[in-house]
Amino acid sequence: MDDIEADVRRTVATHVANLIAQLERIGLRRDLMLDGLEQGVRDMREQTKRGIS
Repeated sequence: MDDIEADVRRTVATHVANLIAQLERIGLRRDLMLDGLEQGVRDMREQTKRGIS
């Protein structure tokens, strides 16, 4: 993994952790948040595959 990719991964992980913390403060359940994040990642991967094909 090159430096840019590693930096992007760290940045995204930080933003996701901050988002989860904010949503927990307003009472959203963690399992619902994680389900939503997983679905979002699946959707982005599918869009990327379609864009590359």
